[in-house]
Amino acid sequence: MPHDLRERIRLRRNERSDIPKFVEWLNDPDIRRYLLINLPISQANEEQWFENTLNCPPTNNPSALKSARMDPQGRKVWRLLAIAAS
Repeated sequence: MPHDLRERIRLRRNERSDIPKFVEWLNDPDIRRYLLINLPISQANEEQWFENTLNCPPTNNPSALKSARMDPQGRKVWRLLAIAAS
């Protein structure tokens, strides 16, 4: 991967702080129409899913994709982009 791309994109393990964004995405009708779920996902459901992933081997854990941009003060700011299944 080119060096400049590594500075802007990261794949990392999901974190508990990602759960609200996952719930938002999974309940978005434009996203859900491509998934095999048809019921709304609650915060509690997603927290249980997250807890279950903690017991999986690292190679089976879903990951999160983040991208970086520079803010007006010149600081790197990371933003969650997607959930990547293993």
